[in-house]
Amino acid sequence: MDTMPIPSGGATDAVRAAAAFEQRSWIPATQLAAELGVSRRTLARWLRDLALEFPPPKIVNHRLYFERNSIEAWKAATAIKTAGGR
Repeated sequence: MDTMPIPSGGATDAVRAAAAFEQRSWIPATQLAAELGVSRRTLARWLRDLALEFPPPKIVNHRLYFERNSIEAWKAATAIKTAGGR
């Protein structure tokens, strides 16, 4: 008979979940717009313009959240393109 492992639960799982969340921190659209110095409408335009390759958001309760690492990578790539690099 095959047995399935029983989830351990408890504090260790909570600690792992918190660590995973920290590694993939999410930033709300309003905060991102303020950091970038643009309006939320501009973020919406960037999302529609596929040529910009703006990172897609995660939608939770009709609110947009962007992964911090993806945004930082996009900013770096955009800076390189703007500077004329590849």
